[in-house]
Amino acid sequence: MSQRSGSAEIWVCGRDGKNAAQLTSFGDTGGPRWSPDGTKIAFLARYNGSEKIYVVPSTGGVARQLTTGPGRDHIPSWSLDGRFIYFRSSRSGDYQVWKVPAEGGAEVQVTRGDGELALESPQGDLYYSKRSGDDWSLWKRSPAGEEGQLLPSINFQTNFFVSGKGVYFTPRLKSDGSTAIQLLRFADGKIETIVTRSGLAWECRPTSAPSCFPKSITKRARSC
Repeated sequence: MSQRSGSAEIWVCGRDGKNAAQLTSFGDTGGPRWSPDGTKIAFLARYNGSEKIYVVPSTGGVARQLTTGPGRDHIPSWSLDGRFIYFRSSRSGDYQVWKVPAEGGAEVQVTRGDGELALESPQGDLYYSKRSGDDWSLWKRSPAGEEGQLLPSINFQTNFFVSGKGVYFTPRLKSDGSTAIQLLRFADGKIETIVTRSGLAWECRPTSAPSCFPKSITKRARSC
């Protein structure tokens, strides 16, 4: 994301930060998500009075509108096999998680009791955030449709990441502003603190050295 063109648009660049190229020209975009194979980027565009999900080739080309239903569509994310895109939509009257084939097709409602960001696990479960008053909680939906709350509180609707080991998340900020990145482990259901922050300094836990974060997180932290 960059406003160097005068509005919020999707840009890409090389790993060294060079050769930046603009991919979109809608005037207001957000929430870009790379496809698992790296060939496409899903994103939200506010255009002609609507808020819909689009997909654009990561090497450049024509952006294709993916969602068409009523309401506002936000927060796209890819299924692990790249066949579907999950998104948050208000079309049912309140925000729920929906999904649509990445190549276009029927848009299907996934959750019934509120839903925000949704991410798949390698085990086939769907993890999603949910608004709970002034807070957000984390929920799990099995392939059979069984649902249950995993965490009563996380810091923000998009502040979690699903890996093969478990779910990384940030808990709600403490009164002094300190926070942490924690891992809810799949293996035993226990929570491990990966890194803590007091003020502006992040500190890795000794048990997590030498690397605090999984490669799938750190490789997305580069910027143009």
